[in-house]
Amino acid sequence: MARREWADKIVAQQYGHEDDGCIAGLLRKEHARAVRVVKREIDRIKKDQYTFRVGAKDSVLNELQRVLDLLTKGRA
Repeated sequence: MARREWADKIVAQQYGHEDDGCIAGLLRKEHARAVRVVKREIDRIKKDQYTFRVGAKDSVLNELQRVLDLLTKGRA
């Protein structure tokens, strides 16, 4: 499901009707912000050499990548 359809679906579920674009636009912007935040965290953890042990770092990166995959599919 693309981002636009995802936002329209959420608005329709919440308000029982299609939106004129205002609320759906805000949802799309918030979705894009969430994707940017997760990508930024992935980059930060990849660059961090001291905080995580090897196994823990891999686990955190795998979970963040899973969240990013779900967000980009619009199913989170």
